Amino acid sequence: MTASNVAEAIKTECRESEQAVPQNLGQLLQTVFYSMAKGFQAAIEELQQILKRKITKIHVVGGGSQNTYLCDLTAQITGLPVSAGPKEAAVIGNVLCQMQAVGEIKNIEEAQKLVSESFAFQTYNA
Repeated sequence: MTASNVAEAIKTECRESEQAVPQNLGQLLQTVFYSMAKGFQAAIEELQQILKRKITKIHVVGGGSQNTYLCDLTAQITGLPVSAGPKEAAVIGNVLCQMQAVGEIKNIEEAQKLVSESFAFQTYNA
């Protein structure tokens, strides 16, 4: 699927669901980011029902953690603080698993402490 196909698919969905149709690239991107943040909100609400407890913070890792607009919008829509980082989460997770396998760290709590002490995080508040 090409970028123009995606743009047209979004516009078609907006028309069919009687929403405002994006007229330019900026509006189209705003629609995509808003949809993502609303998706995060829906997922959090569902998780809270499943877990029977309140979620108080969102952690965004990987490439998405570098998108300040998405992180800020997610905080605004969900009403929850967003902690963004680290950007290389997959590699870090792999290293942590290997460290645990060879006994360098004992458990998830040690892994979390190591990450929080080793990488910078940006916080976005509602």
